[in-house]
Amino acid sequence: NRQSADPKVAVRKAASQALSAYLASAADLPRVLRRVTVGGIESADWRLRQAALLYLSLPNATLCRVASEPRLQAPIADLAAAVVSALSDENDAVSSSASQCLPRLCEAAGESWPAVL
Repeated sequence: NRQSADPKVAVRKAASQALSAYLASAADLPRVLRRVTVGGIESADWRLRQAALLYLSLPNATLCRVASEPRLQAPIADLAAAVVSALSDENDAVSSSASQCLPRLCEAAGESWPAVL
């Protein structure tokens, strides 16, 4: 009597795991973070904005590792500004996702938060 998992959930989980693995080993993290910001959070498509914000709010998004690296402060600051801006997005799903993402971003930045902003 096991219920089968929702295929959409399975795909999202696999995509999240793949992206986390990529971020953990990416050589050019500033470029990756800019792409997440511009191609995701700042996208014209609300679904991409929401997906990027939801991904970043996950515990396995590797933000803790990257937020403390000095070379990533500018891309993280841009990402943080995009998340704050998304709080007032015209799409309720996006603004709600931004409100889920912001505490995770603050947690990841930790003591480096003032330098990030």
